[in-house]
Amino acid sequence: MTGPDPTDRLVRSWVQHLRSGGSTAWGAWPGAAPASSGDVFTGPLPGAAQLEVVRRLAAARDRLPAASADRLDFTHLADTVLGGSGPGRGLGELPVTGPDVAPTRFGPRAVDPADVPEEELIRVCVGVLADLLPVTTPPSVAAPGRRRRRRRPWRRAFRLVGAPDHVESLRASLAARGLVEGGRSPRVLVVGTDVEAMMRQVWTARVRAGGDTRWQRLWSRAAGRDTLPVRIDLPRVADHWTRRVGAGRVHLVLGRDHDAVHRAAGEALGLPDLAVHIGHPAVPPWSSASVDLLRRLNAVLNIRLDLVRADALRDGVLPDLLADSGDGQDDPLRAPDRYREWSRGRAAGIAKDLATCGYAVHGNLEDLAPCSDDAAPGTPVRSDVLAVAIRACLRAAGAEE
Repeated sequence: MTGPDPTDRLVRSWVQHLRSGGSTAWGAWPGAAPASSGDVFTGPLPGAAQLEVVRRLAAARDRLPAASADRLDFTHLADTVLGGSGPGRGLGELPVTGPDVAPTRFGPRAVDPADVPEEELIRVCVGVLADLLPVTTPPSVAAPGRRRRRRRPWRRAFRLVGAPDHVESLRASLAARGLVEGGRSPRVLVVGTDVEAMMRQVWTARVRAGGDTRWQRLWSRAAGRDTLPVRIDLPRVADHWTRRVGAGRVHLVLGRDHDAVHRAAGEALGLPDLAVHIGHPAVPPWSSASVDLLRRLNAVLNIRLDLVRADALRDGVLPDLLADSGDGQDDPLRAPDRYREWSRGRAAGIAKDLATCGYAVHGNLEDLAPCSDDAAPGTPVRSDVLAVAIRACLRAAGAEE
């Protein structure tokens, strides 16, 4: 009879080290493993991706405040990771390479967990998050019924359409002043900003509503049809409202940021002091990395949960879990490289169309031109997405930052 495989025992001792909250990398473990055998992991060996995710979770936990780390049952979280697999398409479970492991001609190739692609680590994290999220969510409490207030004839009648984030911020600022959309023959504010920023806002809005469209796919569809999504196709939106209320009541409200858009909207509505409502975040707390992670998670939630519960999670639980406290939030996405020229041309075409239609313009049509820094990424950065996913798993398991 032969003794136990030394490489297998070394891997199992490392797994036990990870389960107990250790964060030593596999490459350093042969020199750091205790001389005595000690406790070893006795179950089926997990894949390299799961092991690397546990190691990164342990390293991230070490950076948490002591009180928060103490509240976390890390072994339970580790076992959740080690016992699961990532959803969707990807690599199978890869065995861990070792000093005495020769390459095999058949089956999956053994790898160092540190070399597992980030895409696979993200996929594992998505599966963990889906398992940790509550299956049931508290029912939403309906607001107490209120009598419909009669709109006074001297109150401003208006509608806000266009760029989702700017519309949301304007709506909150105006509501804080007692001004609510509606009324007969409203003054219609068609709100816009640079084309790439509007595409980011549309992508975020769609993913927050349950969509799973990739950033690149959004652009390929738009370029293939040679038109922006309907919501931000400003000439089309303006023409729609012109047929309903007349061109004289359609106003173009343009600006590079929320402050500029508020100034332009104030000019259009006769409110020169309109400013961003401080009780409402100017920009939803979603970085491109957070949106991309939610996109991946939507593909699982939309299958596992009914629409009501999935929406409740997206509205009430996930914003806090996926909030990006890293640097990725400060680097807005630009158009993917292959669509950069198309975005510039589309912005110029929109500005030309709007300039010839006779609408009142508040702001500058030049603000439609993309202004993203060429150094900004054209796709979500996987390392940023993985960092958000690791933090989200810790938060879902009970840790607080």
